[in-house]
Amino acid sequence: MFIPADSLGIGTRHDWFEWTGLSFTVVGTILTIGGLVFTFLEARSAKQRAGEAKTAANAARDAAAAAMSTVTERITISDLGELRRALTSVVSTLESNKHEIALHEIRYVRLRVGELRERRGFEDHKVGVQELVVDLAAIQSSLEAKLYQPDASDIELATISTTLWAHMDKLSGWSEQMRFQQPAENQS
Repeated sequence: MFIPADSLGIGTRHDWFEWTGLSFTVVGTILTIGGLVFTFLEARSAKQRAGEAKTAANAARDAAAAAMSTVTERITISDLGELRRALTSVVSTLESNKHEIALHEIRYVRLRVGELRERRGFEDHKVGVQELVVDLAAIQSSLEAKLYQPDASDIELATISTTLWAHMDKLSGWSEQMRFQQPAENQS
């Protein structure tokens, strides 16, 4: 005996497909909404991490600039020490009547002072640097005259020595200023 499904209230195969399709649609919609929420949360988290990375990159750039400034200052301090040594050598060689060596050292110091003049941090010392260059040029001229012109007058060792020692004191002052005063300014 065959009983139709409609009479039993079970429904037809077509009804079962409709209910199954509806449940898949509901589940699919829930999964889609969940996926969108997850995507939104991940995008917000990525944006926050990107902001943190940008902040870290800015901090790294600032640290690199500070390190570069410190290295530049240390190189300049070293160069100032080398110039003081070279000026001391000029005085010593002049006292020993080794005018050729003194002339060589004077040329070297003039070259290095020219390089130093262009460095950052020497804006306040342009007059002092210019005075050093002028004095070195005058000493170089007297030494060249003494060496290459037989009838040239003798050089005034006492005046040259006093002038160079005064410049060595200025170089020491600039070095100390860079070594001790600038870091205190950077901290404030």
